[in-house]
Amino acid sequence: MHREIREPYQAAAAAFEQCRGLNPENVYAYITQVQLVVEVARHLRTGVGAKTLAGVGNEHREIRTWIQSEMALAEELLAKAKQLYRPLEDTDGSDSYFTNCYAGLKDVYGDLDQVIRLLMHSRETDERACLHVQQRWRPLILREGVVNGMV
Repeated sequence: MHREIREPYQAAAAAFEQCRGLNPENVYAYITQVQLVVEVARHLRTGVGAKTLAGVGNEHREIRTWIQSEMALAEELLAKAKQLYRPLEDTDGSDSYFTNCYAGLKDVYGDLDQVIRLLMHSRETDERACLHVQQRWRPLILREGVVNGMV
């Protein structure tokens, strides 16, 4: 990972970990770190010209290994956050923070079909969340040429 990204990333990750230590029930200390992982992983992946994590070649092994490790952490954090945030079950998974995180993880891995399914599900279950999700994911949808009534 590039040094100019590594140091601020590590500082932010340590701050989120400290926040969870001080208040383990604060769901945002989990969600926000997942968002950080997704954004940095996406930046690194696209920075080496890969559309999927699998497309990050051996010449960028250090980046691929870092992304895989941090994505595993992000999935773990998201699972813990979901346990804390019981209302998610009542909304059938349409909470926009969780939807964005799950879609972000899938996007980094390169599973665009799953990203679109998550976004469409969000649209069908919660119009308020839908607007936020559409705004957040519009560039991805336009980049991939998927319009399907969502943009």
